[in-house]
Amino acid sequence: MPIAPTIIQLPYTYWTERASAPVNAIVAHNTVGTDSRKYLSQGGPRKVSIHSLIQKDGILYRYVPDERGANHAGYGTMPAGYPPINPNRCTIGFELENASNGAGRVDPYTEPQLLTMGWEINRIRAKFGALAIFRHADLDPKRRSDTVGLTIPEMEQWADKAAAHYALTKQYRVKHRHVTQRMEDNGEPYVRELVSGEIITVDKWYANQRVHLADGSGFADLVDLEAV
Repeated sequence: MPIAPTIIQLPYTYWTERASAPVNAIVAHNTVGTDSRKYLSQGGPRKVSIHSLIQKDGILYRYVPDERGANHAGYGTMPAGYPPINPNRCTIGFELENASNGAGRVDPYTEPQLLTMGWEINRIRAKFGALAIFRHADLDPKRRSDTVGLTIPEMEQWADKAAAHYALTKQYRVKHRHVTQRMEDNGEPYVRELVSGEIITVDKWYANQRVHLADGSGFADLVDLEAV
């Protein structure tokens, strides 16, 4: 089982200072192009940048490091319930190479591309917690329609598929005793006790702040765990 897709680092020109703002969401974009590698390195007149670009062959191109903000959604606004700051300061953004012009013409995504997208979502959540995903159109509906042809529930499905395809895991220490539950295939409940100080391995992170235990024994709340 592979542990990651092919990742290539490319240079970037522009970025945004986070100014101590925590990363609190993921933003998905379309490039509206066919090969955006050079443009995303140079930024163009609008000084655009991004954290990662995922092309149709599944290769992930890394640009701005997570610790810096990228100039990918600065004309938008964060949804209700989030701090009212520039999205560039508090989000991680990725671009899906896709030629759609946002006017109803959908350029098909590929399975390798979507698996890599799922891996990137899982990687970000493993690092920053179970962050919600937003389409660019969710933050800037008057100007943007991406991701065209790809919904948030579909992205979550590909994150699930990527968790099974790639061996991305992270260990946590249980902060206090509690039980985690799941239903067996026959409908019978299964309960596992998690003991304070126990080290568990997680292989999936959800936007509702729940995580899946890699041994298949159930789910836990991220608030009850601490990374090791």
